[in-house]
Amino acid sequence: MLFSQLSGNVNDALLSQDGGDISLYYILFFGFGFASVSIFMILFMVWRRRKCIVDKVIEAELIEKYQDFLTSFLLLPLDESFLGIQKSDRQSSRLDSKDIQDPYRRRILADQIYLLHSQLSGQQAVQLVNYFFGLGLQEEILNMINSSNWTNKVKGMQMIQAFELVEYVDKIDEYVNHSNRDLSIHAIVVRLSLDRSLAVLSEINYNLNTWECHKVYDAIKRFRIDSTDLLDIQSSANTGFDFLNRLTDAFNMPSKSKVDKKLQYV
Repeated sequence: MLFSQLSGNVNDALLSQDGGDISLYYILFFGFGFASVSIFMILFMVWRRRKCIVDKVIEAELIEKYQDFLTSFLLLPLDESFLGIQKSDRQSSRLDSKDIQDPYRRRILADQIYLLHSQLSGQQAVQLVNYFFGLGLQEEILNMINSSNWTNKVKGMQMIQAFELVEYVDKIDEYVNHSNRDLSIHAIVVRLSLDRSLAVLSEINYNLNTWECHKVYDAIKRFRIDSTDLLDIQSSANTGFDFLNRLTDAFNMPSKSKVDKKLQYV
């Protein structure tokens, strides 16, 4: 009996020791795994941060290069054979072939042309537009519209408006009633600009708030669209929204303060 009791104590001690070893093994395993994941995440964040910095530096250098090129380009004579592509020796007033072919660089170039075009008028603006279409940069605008990034979509819409790309009006229509109200109001303004009519107002299926009414009101005034068409749209529109009534009344207000008051929700 004494022997059997002694054997039981020994077995319990062995089992207890094995259980401790297994627990220690799991602790070391999970500790090593956690440390490895932590190190990997730190290295990944450092690499990503460094990449972002490098990308910003490259983008800044490209922007400076394209601004210098476009400024020089506008001073050159109008020659259809000129494309501004550098073939051999490097010059500040020429672009490399990869500037014309690489999608990332083409997007930056398109953006710089758009920004410069917004500050120009007359022959220089026409010259810049011709160069824009000559490089086929309207394809980059389509890529921006199809992007999952909504800020790229907005910039694409602004470019469609600036360069009057009426062939993309179907893409704009997809966002007139988008759940993202910023995208929607930008699409409405672009349609007003391209159509030079109020037809898009009859396609809106939600009630515009005060800020959105002001945007539409300002666009109608800026694009010099005949506001009398509002009466026809108001009578034909089969919606329960009152923004058409508020817009119609606002155009009959003699002062800005009365316009502001009329465009607000009652």
